[in-house]
Amino acid sequence: MFRKTALLVVGMLAAGSLPTLAAQQAPPMKKPVAQQPVSTAKPATAKPAAPHWTAAQIREAQAALIGLKLYTGKETGTMNVATEEGLRQFQRAHNLPVTGNLSDSTLALLKSSKPAAPAVKK
Repeated sequence: MFRKTALLVVGMLAAGSLPTLAAQQAPPMKKPVAQQPVSTAKPATAKPAAPHWTAAQIREAQAALIGLKLYTGKETGTMNVATEEGLRQFQRAHNLPVTGNLSDSTLALLKSSKPAAPAVKK
């Protein structure tokens, strides 16, 4: 801190105050504390991130699910609850891990699956 002087505090800097303040030495500054690096590691319990699927791949899966009558929505190219349910049904029927998510094995099998036969009207 600055030494006590006979400066009058009035809320303004008086002409005689500046030389008095300039003559005082400021205390030495403390050295900054080194910052510890922030850890970006994920906790051990975190699930690995799912691979990113393009809108075209999701549309392709939706089209295949529509052909198999496992999805009644539109080919939007975005994952939604109905697409996930269709994927679960398909995965269950083909003894794949039932996740409701698109995977390499699910997409490959969907591409090779034959569409369901149309219903015969009597």
